[in-house]
Amino acid sequence: VPMQVRVLRHIRKRYGCPGSTHAPVTAALPPQPLPKSNASADFLAMLLTTKYVDGLPLARFEKVLARHGVPVPRQTLARWVIGTARLLQPLHNLVRDALFDSGVIHMDETVVQVLKEANRTA
Repeated sequence: VPMQVRVLRHIRKRYGCPGSTHAPVTAALPPQPLPKSNASADFLAMLLTTKYVDGLPLARFEKVLARHGVPVPRQTLARWVIGTARLLQPLHNLVRDALFDSGVIHMDETVVQVLKEANRTA
């Protein structure tokens, strides 16, 4: 099944008093992870998974979305990544504190040459 992007349209009812004695009342929006954004929590999860788990740069993900008929500028994708990181910061702090409270930290310190350097094999 190829990737599908859907637009969810929220119709908010607006109620007013027939006698105009009270101001009109509009129904509240459903909770959004990033206020004033049209990115859902599902899309943000896919964006972070694509960027950090699959290692796909935002420029390429922008092209993938455009190919599926959803033109989202790279700057908007970057803003959504930053906004989601701010939302997840408290969770990151809890994981970091739990890690530092443990007696042993397992690390893989394998050296990997990323760039071609002088006097070293690639």
